[in-house]
Amino acid sequence: MTELIWDFNEFMSRDFKSLAMGLTPSGHIHLGFLTTLACAFMYIREHPKCHLIITNVENSLASDYEKYNGVPLRFQFLEEGGLIIPKDYEQLKKRNAAASVVHGEVTSLIWKLAQIFDKRTKKELELVKSAFIPPQHKKWLELKENKVLHVFGTQIYIYSFIRVLERDRPFRNNLIRYLVSYPFAQIVGPLAGILPKVKNFSNTIQIKAKEYQAKCFSVPVRLYCPNCHNLCPDWAVVVLGHPYHPGPTFAARCKNLGECPRADMHSGYDGYVYHSLGDALDMAEFHFMLDPMRDFFQPFLVDCHIFGGDYFQLTYTRSGVTAVDKIKLMFEFLEQSTGQSKFIFGGPLITINGMKMSKSGKAFNIKDIENLRMVFQNIVTKLEEFRSQSFPNGIKIEYTDIIKKAA
Repeated sequence: MTELIWDFNEFMSRDFKSLAMGLTPSGHIHLGFLTTLACAFMYIREHPKCHLIITNVENSLASDYEKYNGVPLRFQFLEEGGLIIPKDYEQLKKRNAAASVVHGEVTSLIWKLAQIFDKRTKKELELVKSAFIPPQHKKWLELKENKVLHVFGTQIYIYSFIRVLERDRPFRNNLIRYLVSYPFAQIVGPLAGILPKVKNFSNTIQIKAKEYQAKCFSVPVRLYCPNCHNLCPDWAVVVLGHPYHPGPTFAARCKNLGECPRADMHSGYDGYVYHSLGDALDMAEFHFMLDPMRDFFQPFLVDCHIFGGDYFQLTYTRSGVTAVDKIKLMFEFLEQSTGQSKFIFGGPLITINGMKMSKSGKAFNIKDIENLRMVFQNIVTKLEEFRSQSFPNGIKIEYTDIIKKAA
């Protein structure tokens, strides 16, 4: 059974071999990322046999389709340059280049903040790096999209989720195995407000004298149209038994009416986007609460996942449960299937006068903070002050304590 850890000092006292955390840099990296990063750094500083995996999840979405203006989040990386929406192969390459630039910026940020903790000389760091041999299951680490940082006597792995999806077939196959499983869909569907049930897909198809009726069920994944490059507003379905799409296939209807030949069902189109899972998964967008399933498979395999404080301390108005309650159900399903055991820790919640800070306003974007190192140091200082206290309901840190002398 997945164990939830609320108390920071209990988390610090545990003995994990590996930690995980993730981020989705949609042009903004918010302060909550810094608080979870500080917790992770403090842990591996005291537990040098533990390694840290930080995953840049480029293809992560929330349930609110309108939040993204109908465009995949990964196309919105460059805040100053506007949206990068590929209309042809050359522009698709530009989108990939933009994603690589952002991943490089994330890596540089993490390295800069890690140096606050690491007092070794440049020569000492180079010696550690030269002696490091990546394990076979981390073979992508030598590629430019993935990095290894050597601090605290251990390694910090920084992965591009989309690149691992593209290139690591065993990992992709593990994800596909669960994504097309109806029992798994029944567990993860509610993460995105889906109540999955098997139903008929579209109309029957007649080929010669035989009629075919494909079946389907919904999953918290979105597709985007290869014609107009807009997100399909409805969650995708897994299609089974389709005569023209053998094998597990994602499908979603494009609804960009009047703007897209697929949506308007021009000749050769039935209105649906189809994505064969035998090809790839990198062109699919995952609900953000589905992403942590990666923790159960190499190269992302870990003991404990660190989430932001909002996952633990805030409840959904409609259901009355927290995000971590939902994720725990998914983890326990995967634990039973894989024989693993997991831990989840909830980091600090940033507050203003005791209330959760809204994700709006200039100060929430760390790009607008002049002295980021000071902000990070303030977070670390607060966490160190908390070491002698108990927090059974999770830590709260006031926004003013974070930005003092740094805004």
